[in-house]
Amino acid sequence: MSSNMPFPEPGLQPPTSFAPPQTPPPPPPPRKNTLGLIALIVAIVGVIFACVPGALIIGWVLLPVSLVLGVIGAVQKDSPKGTSIAAIVVAIVGGGVAAVVAIALVGNAVGKAISAAAPSASTSVSAEATTDATTDSQRNDPDTGASGEDTDNPDDSDAAGETSADRGTSRDTPAPIGTKLTTDDWKITVKKVTLDADKQVAKANMFNDEPKKGSVYILVYVTATYTGDDDQGSIPWVSVDYITADGTTISGTDSLAVAPKAFNRIDAVYPGGSVKGNFVLEVPKKGVGDGVLAITPQLFADKVFIAVK
Repeated sequence: MSSNMPFPEPGLQPPTSFAPPQTPPPPPPPRKNTLGLIALIVAIVGVIFACVPGALIIGWVLLPVSLVLGVIGAVQKDSPKGTSIAAIVVAIVGGGVAAVVAIALVGNAVGKAISAAAPSASTSVSAEATTDATTDSQRNDPDTGASGEDTDNPDDSDAAGETSADRGTSRDTPAPIGTKLTTDDWKITVKKVTLDADKQVAKANMFNDEPKKGSVYILVYVTATYTGDDDQGSIPWVSVDYITADGTTISGTDSLAVAPKAFNRIDAVYPGGSVKGNFVLEVPKKGVGDGVLAITPQLFADKVFIAVK
Protein backbone atom coordinates (compact mmCIF):
# COMPACT_ATOMS: atom_id res chain seq x y z
CA MET A 1 0.00 0.00 0.00
CA SER A 2 1.49 3.21 -1.03
CA SER A 3 1.01 6.65 0.30
CA ASN A 4 1.53 9.97 -1.32
CA MET A 5 2.23 11.74 1.96
CA PRO A 6 5.73 13.24 2.09
CA PHE A 7 8.02 12.20 4.88
CA PRO A 8 10.43 14.59 6.45
CA GLU A 9 13.88 14.12 5.42
CA PRO A 10 16.21 12.74 7.98
CA GLY A 11 18.39 15.13 9.90
CA LEU A 12 17.83 18.31 11.84
CA GLN A 13 14.67 20.17 11.14
CA PRO A 14 14.15 23.98 11.54
CA PRO A 15 12.23 24.94 14.70
CA THR A 16 8.61 25.55 14.34
CA SER A 17 7.74 29.21 14.98
CA PHE A 18 4.92 30.14 17.37
CA ALA A 19 3.38 33.62 17.75
CA PRO A 20 3.76 35.06 21.31
CA PRO A 21 0.47 35.20 23.30
CA GLN A 22 -1.35 38.49 23.18
CA THR A 23 -1.63 40.05 26.73
CA PRO A 24 -4.11 42.88 27.49
CA PRO A 25 -2.58 46.28 28.12
CA PRO A 26 -2.23 47.27 31.80
CA PRO A 27 -5.15 49.32 33.20
CA PRO A 28 -4.56 53.04 33.40
CA PRO A 29 -3.72 54.36 36.87
CA PRO A 30 -6.81 55.47 38.84
CA ARG A 31 -7.67 59.10 38.49
CA LYS A 32 -7.40 61.28 41.55
CA ASN A 33 -10.35 63.35 42.60
CA THR A 34 -8.40 66.52 43.18
CA LEU A 35 -11.54 68.60 43.52
CA GLY A 36 -12.90 66.29 46.22
CA LEU A 37 -9.62 66.46 48.14
CA ILE A 38 -9.66 70.26 47.99
CA ALA A 39 -13.27 70.27 49.18
CA LEU A 40 -12.41 68.04 52.15
CA ILE A 41 -9.48 70.23 53.19
CA VAL A 42 -11.59 73.38 52.91
CA ALA A 43 -14.35 71.74 54.98
CA ILE A 44 -11.95 70.75 57.78
CA VAL A 45 -10.44 74.23 57.87
CA GLY A 46 -13.94 75.72 57.90
CA VAL A 47 -14.94 73.62 60.93
CA ILE A 48 -11.83 74.75 62.78
CA PHE A 49 -12.50 78.42 62.10
CA ALA A 50 -16.20 77.98 62.95
CA CYS A 51 -15.20 77.03 66.50
CA VAL A 52 -12.99 80.08 67.01
CA PRO A 53 -15.08 83.06 68.22
CA GLY A 54 -12.90 85.67 66.55
CA ALA A 55 -12.80 83.83 63.22
CA LEU A 56 -16.34 82.49 63.10
CA ILE A 57 -17.20 84.36 59.90
CA ILE A 58 -14.34 82.64 58.05
CA GLY A 59 -15.80 79.28 58.92
CA TRP A 60 -19.22 80.37 57.70
CA VAL A 61 -17.65 81.28 54.33
CA LEU A 62 -15.50 78.16 53.92
CA LEU A 63 -18.16 75.59 54.84
CA PRO A 64 -20.60 76.47 52.00
CA VAL A 65 -17.69 76.60 49.56
CA SER A 66 -16.56 73.14 50.59
CA LEU A 67 -20.11 71.83 50.25
CA VAL A 68 -20.37 73.12 46.67
CA LEU A 69 -16.94 71.73 45.73
CA GLY A 70 -17.84 68.39 47.27
CA VAL A 71 -21.05 68.13 45.26
CA ILE A 72 -19.23 68.99 42.02
CA GLY A 73 -16.53 66.44 42.78
CA ALA A 74 -19.13 63.76 43.54
CA VAL A 75 -20.86 64.11 40.16
CA GLN A 76 -17.68 63.97 38.10
CA LYS A 77 -17.45 60.88 35.85
CA ASP A 78 -14.66 58.34 36.13
CA SER A 79 -13.34 59.75 39.39
CA PRO A 80 -13.42 58.36 42.94
CA LYS A 81 -16.22 59.71 45.10
CA GLY A 82 -14.84 59.04 48.58
CA THR A 83 -13.19 62.39 49.30
CA SER A 84 -16.09 64.32 47.80
CA ILE A 85 -18.65 62.51 49.94
CA ALA A 86 -16.45 63.02 53.02
CA ALA A 87 -16.24 66.72 52.22
CA ILE A 88 -20.03 66.96 51.97
CA VAL A 89 -20.51 65.19 55.32
CA VAL A 90 -17.89 67.34 57.07
CA ALA A 91 -19.43 70.52 55.63
CA ILE A 92 -22.92 69.60 56.85
CA VAL A 93 -21.76 68.55 60.31
CA GLY A 94 -19.53 71.61 60.50
CA GLY A 95 -22.49 73.82 59.68
CA GLY A 96 -24.35 72.38 62.67
CA VAL A 97 -21.34 72.93 64.92
CA ALA A 98 -20.97 76.48 63.66
CA ALA A 99 -24.65 77.16 64.36
CA VAL A 100 -24.33 75.90 67.95
CA VAL A 101 -21.23 78.00 68.54
CA ALA A 102 -22.91 81.07 67.07
CA ILE A 103 -26.01 80.62 69.24
CA ALA A 104 -23.85 80.21 72.34
CA LEU A 105 -21.88 83.36 71.52
CA VAL A 106 -25.03 85.36 70.85
CA GLY A 107 -26.63 84.12 74.08
CA ASN A 108 -23.53 85.02 76.04
CA ALA A 109 -23.43 88.47 74.48
CA VAL A 110 -27.12 89.05 75.17
CA GLY A 111 -26.68 87.90 78.77
CA LYS A 112 -23.80 90.30 79.30
CA ALA A 113 -25.77 93.12 77.70
CA ILE A 114 -28.74 92.46 79.97
CA SER A 115 -26.50 92.29 83.02
CA ALA A 116 -24.85 95.54 82.04
CA ALA A 117 -28.14 97.30 81.28
CA ALA A 118 -29.98 96.07 84.38
CA PRO A 119 -28.36 97.45 87.50
CA SER A 120 -28.09 95.08 90.43
CA ALA A 121 -30.84 95.68 92.94
CA SER A 122 -29.27 96.32 96.30
CA THR A 123 -30.72 94.42 99.22
CA SER A 124 -30.89 96.00 102.66
CA VAL A 125 -31.11 93.75 105.69
CA SER A 126 -32.79 94.40 109.00
CA ALA A 127 -33.48 91.93 111.78
CA GLU A 128 -36.73 92.46 113.62
CA ALA A 129 -37.60 91.06 117.03
CA THR A 130 -40.65 89.15 115.82
CA THR A 131 -42.12 86.40 117.90
CA ASP A 132 -43.28 84.17 115.04
CA ALA A 133 -39.94 83.67 113.29
CA THR A 134 -39.26 80.13 114.48
CA THR A 135 -37.83 76.79 113.65
CA ASP A 136 -39.88 73.63 113.51
CA SER A 137 -39.03 72.67 117.07
CA GLN A 138 -40.98 75.65 118.42
CA ARG A 139 -44.27 75.26 116.55
CA ASN A 140 -46.39 72.27 115.55
CA ASP A 141 -48.23 73.14 112.35
CA PRO A 142 -48.05 70.07 110.06
CA ASP A 143 -47.35 72.19 106.97
CA THR A 144 -45.12 75.01 108.10
CA GLY A 145 -43.81 73.86 111.45
CA ALA A 146 -45.82 76.62 113.12
CA SER A 147 -49.23 76.85 114.72
CA GLY A 148 -51.75 79.56 114.08
CA GLU A 149 -51.78 82.16 111.35
CA ASP A 150 -48.86 84.23 110.22
CA THR A 151 -49.06 87.31 112.41
CA ASP A 152 -46.26 89.25 110.85
CA ASN A 153 -47.25 92.59 109.43
CA PRO A 154 -45.07 93.01 106.34
CA ASP A 155 -45.60 96.74 106.37
CA ASP A 156 -44.14 97.23 109.86
CA SER A 157 -41.41 99.83 110.06
CA ASP A 158 -37.82 98.63 110.07
CA ALA A 159 -36.93 101.28 112.61
CA ALA A 160 -37.16 98.78 115.46
CA GLY A 161 -34.72 96.47 113.72
CA GLU A 162 -31.05 96.26 114.35
CA THR A 163 -28.96 96.79 111.22
CA SER A 164 -25.50 95.56 110.47
CA ALA A 165 -23.30 96.02 107.41
CA ASP A 166 -22.02 92.46 107.70
CA ARG A 167 -25.19 90.57 108.52
CA GLY A 168 -26.21 88.22 105.74
CA THR A 169 -23.36 89.10 103.40
CA SER A 170 -21.51 85.79 103.82
CA ARG A 171 -22.04 82.25 105.06
CA ASP A 172 -19.99 83.06 108.12
CA THR A 173 -22.31 85.90 109.16
CA PRO A 174 -25.83 84.73 108.26
CA ALA A 175 -28.78 86.85 109.24
CA PRO A 176 -31.24 85.24 111.66
CA ILE A 177 -34.64 83.83 110.77
CA GLY A 178 -37.15 86.70 110.73
CA THR A 179 -34.74 89.07 108.99
CA LYS A 180 -36.51 91.38 106.58
CA LEU A 181 -34.84 91.76 103.19
CA THR A 182 -35.74 94.96 101.38
CA THR A 183 -35.14 95.88 97.74
CA ASP A 184 -36.55 98.73 95.67
CA ASP A 185 -39.67 96.68 94.89
CA TRP A 186 -39.97 93.90 97.46
CA LYS A 187 -39.87 93.08 101.15
CA ILE A 188 -38.96 89.45 101.77
CA THR A 189 -38.97 87.68 105.13
CA VAL A 190 -37.96 84.13 105.97
CA LYS A 191 -40.47 83.38 108.70
CA LYS A 192 -39.91 79.72 109.54
CA VAL A 193 -37.57 76.83 108.71
CA THR A 194 -38.62 73.22 109.22
CA LEU A 195 -35.49 71.08 109.28
CA ASP A 196 -37.25 67.69 109.16
CA ALA A 197 -40.30 67.95 106.94
CA ASP A 198 -40.47 64.45 105.44
CA LYS A 199 -43.95 63.77 106.82
CA GLN A 200 -45.34 67.13 105.77
CA VAL A 201 -43.99 66.77 102.23
CA ALA A 202 -45.31 63.20 101.97
CA LYS A 203 -48.80 64.40 102.97
CA ALA A 204 -48.71 67.39 100.61
CA ASN A 205 -48.84 65.34 97.40
CA MET A 206 -49.29 61.63 96.79
CA PHE A 207 -46.71 61.75 94.01
CA ASN A 208 -43.93 63.19 96.16
CA ASP A 209 -41.06 60.73 96.47
CA GLU A 210 -39.35 59.96 99.70
CA PRO A 211 -36.01 61.74 100.10
CA LYS A 212 -32.96 59.82 98.98
CA LYS A 213 -31.09 57.80 101.55
CA GLY A 214 -29.12 60.16 103.78
CA SER A 215 -31.23 63.17 102.78
CA VAL A 216 -34.14 65.02 104.34
CA TYR A 217 -36.73 67.52 103.17
CA ILE A 218 -36.69 70.98 104.70
CA LEU A 219 -39.36 73.65 104.37
CA VAL A 220 -38.63 77.38 104.21
CA TYR A 221 -41.66 79.59 104.81
CA VAL A 222 -41.32 82.96 103.08
CA THR A 223 -43.49 86.06 102.84
CA ALA A 224 -43.06 88.62 100.04
CA THR A 225 -44.73 92.03 99.74
CA TYR A 226 -44.61 94.06 96.54
CA THR A 227 -43.69 97.66 97.31
CA GLY A 228 -43.19 98.74 93.70
CA ASP A 229 -45.53 100.95 91.68
CA ASP A 230 -46.11 98.96 88.49
CA ASP A 231 -49.86 98.82 87.94
CA GLN A 232 -49.37 95.68 85.85
CA GLY A 233 -47.95 93.92 88.88
CA SER A 234 -44.72 92.00 89.26
CA ILE A 235 -43.79 88.33 89.49
CA PRO A 236 -42.16 87.39 92.83
CA TRP A 237 -38.88 85.97 91.55
CA VAL A 238 -37.73 84.85 94.97
CA SER A 239 -35.18 82.04 94.95
CA VAL A 240 -34.20 79.93 97.95
CA ASP A 241 -31.04 77.80 97.94
CA TYR A 242 -29.39 75.80 100.70
CA ILE A 243 -25.62 75.91 101.22
CA THR A 244 -24.14 72.94 103.08
CA ALA A 245 -21.40 73.34 105.66
CA ASP A 246 -18.81 72.28 103.08
CA GLY A 247 -19.99 74.92 100.61
CA THR A 248 -22.15 72.82 98.26
CA THR A 249 -25.14 74.66 96.79
CA ILE A 250 -28.48 72.85 96.64
CA SER A 251 -30.86 74.78 94.44
CA GLY A 252 -34.53 75.12 95.21
CA THR A 253 -35.20 73.75 91.72
CA ASP A 254 -33.27 70.52 92.28
CA SER A 255 -36.19 68.83 94.02
CA LEU A 256 -39.38 67.98 92.12
CA ALA A 257 -41.37 67.54 95.32
CA VAL A 258 -44.45 69.72 95.79
CA ALA A 259 -44.32 71.74 98.99
CA PRO A 260 -47.31 72.03 101.31
CA LYS A 261 -48.80 75.51 100.94
CA ALA A 262 -46.21 76.18 98.24
CA PHE A 263 -45.01 79.72 97.53
CA ASN A 264 -46.66 81.03 94.35
CA ARG A 265 -44.01 82.31 91.93
CA ILE A 266 -46.30 82.31 88.90
CA ASP A 267 -49.00 84.92 89.51
CA ALA A 268 -48.29 88.63 89.52
CA VAL A 269 -48.48 90.60 92.76
CA TYR A 270 -49.81 94.16 92.60
CA PRO A 271 -48.67 97.19 94.62
CA GLY A 272 -49.30 96.58 98.30
CA GLY A 273 -50.11 92.91 97.75
CA SER A 274 -48.22 89.99 99.23
CA VAL A 275 -47.71 86.27 98.77
CA LYS A 276 -46.50 83.68 101.25
CA GLY A 277 -45.76 79.98 101.25
CA ASN A 278 -43.20 77.22 101.53
CA PHE A 279 -40.14 76.30 99.51
CA VAL A 280 -39.06 72.66 99.75
CA LEU A 281 -35.45 71.50 99.42
CA GLU A 282 -33.91 68.05 99.67
CA VAL A 283 -30.65 68.38 101.60
CA PRO A 284 -28.16 66.07 103.34
CA LYS A 285 -29.60 64.94 106.67
CA LYS A 286 -26.24 64.87 108.40
CA GLY A 287 -25.38 68.38 109.54
CA VAL A 288 -28.63 69.83 108.21
CA GLY A 289 -28.57 72.48 110.91
CA ASP A 290 -25.05 73.55 110.01
CA GLY A 291 -25.97 74.89 106.59
CA VAL A 292 -27.37 78.28 105.65
CA LEU A 293 -30.00 79.57 103.24
CA ALA A 294 -29.11 81.77 100.29
CA ILE A 295 -32.05 84.05 99.46
CA THR A 296 -32.26 86.13 96.30
CA PRO A 297 -35.24 88.49 96.71
CA GLN A 298 -35.62 89.32 93.01
CA LEU A 299 -33.83 89.20 89.68
CA PHE A 300 -30.43 90.91 89.76
CA ALA A 301 -30.70 91.42 93.53
CA ASP A 302 -27.89 90.74 95.96
CA LYS A 303 -27.92 87.33 97.61
CA VAL A 304 -28.45 87.25 101.37
CA PHE A 305 -27.48 84.38 103.68
CA ILE A 306 -29.95 83.34 106.36
CA ALA A 307 -29.40 80.93 109.24
CA VAL A 308 -31.58 77.82 109.35
CA LYS A 309 -31.98 77.78 113.13
